[in-house]
Amino acid sequence: MEKLLKKLKNYCDQAEIYVTHEQSECTHIIDKKIKKTDLNILSGTAIRFIRNGKIGFTYTRNILDEEKLIKQLLISAENGVKAEFDFPSTVIDKAIDSYDTEIENTDKNAIFDDMNEKYEMIDKQIDAQIHGYMATGVSETRILNTSGTDLYQKSSEYYNAIMIGYTDRNSSLDSYIYTKKYQTHNKDDIQKKINLFKSGMDMKTPRTGRYPVIFSPLCISELLNRFIIAAHPASFYSKTTPLMNAMNSRIFSEKLTIFQQPKNDSNPGARLFDDEGVECRDMNFVEDGIFKGFYTNLNFAGKLQTEKTGNGFRSYGIEHPPVPTLSHLAVKTGEKSLEAMIESIEDGLIVFNLLGGHSGNVLAGEFSVGVGTGFYIKNGKVIASVKDCMLAGNIYQVFDQIREIEDRGLQVGSSILPSILFDNISVSGID
Repeated sequence: MEKLLKKLKNYCDQAEIYVTHEQSECTHIIDKKIKKTDLNILSGTAIRFIRNGKIGFTYTRNILDEEKLIKQLLISAENGVKAEFDFPSTVIDKAIDSYDTEIENTDKNAIFDDMNEKYEMIDKQIDAQIHGYMATGVSETRILNTSGTDLYQKSSEYYNAIMIGYTDRNSSLDSYIYTKKYQTHNKDDIQKKINLFKSGMDMKTPRTGRYPVIFSPLCISELLNRFIIAAHPASFYSKTTPLMNAMNSRIFSEKLTIFQQPKNDSNPGARLFDDEGVECRDMNFVEDGIFKGFYTNLNFAGKLQTEKTGNGFRSYGIEHPPVPTLSHLAVKTGEKSLEAMIESIEDGLIVFNLLGGHSGNVLAGEFSVGVGTGFYIKNGKVIASVKDCMLAGNIYQVFDQIREIEDRGLQVGSSILPSILFDNISVSGID
């Protein structure tokens, strides 16, 4: 790659080479039986360069003809957009522990034995459909540019999900693990799912009204997507965000702090640098309810004349240039367990997944969603599953009505999020 970079210098003012290699193995389990295993290997190289103030871009899965790549870059730059940034000169003299050496030698039989043990545990207590999914993956990323940046990182990940589904409805409770190394399912967590499953055998449609509602980490992720879009630099550049004049103002409850922690290597997917070679950094976006700032990539940092936050990632694959991405999100945990939050509710709901999570005016913070898997709570106990129920609101009002935040976070993709109990959520059910 060094030779290619040197060659590119003859045709441009600045150049960047991004190289990735990914290998994953995924196993699908249907009704407790292995149905298929997929092995995926994906490698590629993406090149950007700046020539006469314009950006050129191309990519390839296999470099066979360098002259052809350069020709594509020249054509792309000739018709490219104005470059409002320079490729960074980044030197990082630290490391994170993002790769577990045992991941590629994990005993698959041990994994399946553990899953079968959990399946038997479920089978003995309830009649349910049991599905599963297991995946291991290793990825390598290298970025070098004509400003002297040359960065490399290797990462590993392990994912394992057990889905416990009702036989008479399209609803399930999921237990999943997402780490950088092999880990077994916690029996206590599985037992809690079984107990909750039993409590939801009956179904109930709540009366239309306003109720306290606990949203699971997965639901919180979907609701926070509205904040992520509002805090996207493109929303500030186009001046369409509701946060346009909210800097250092309170937008949510003082109980809420939202931040990113990309270098936290206790989590899978931790990153020292983004896909543009900018060092990643911890950053508060909301602190005690106060809006503190938005995230950027190189392009929008240049357009907005603001600081780079290390959030430029190739979220759509190497076929596309980096875009602003907020992926290592976290919410500061509270003081109550999920069980204690349930016990505090006289009449309300707990919701584990939503239907139509992208509906409504997302940029404005609005949502109108169905309840996929949810439960009705009466006098501090779960008494039934919820059916035929809709929830609606606006996150700038809802997140100002936080009663409690769970005392632990759960891995949701690359984010770590707790369950949150809100007051006065609009629920549509029986009139």
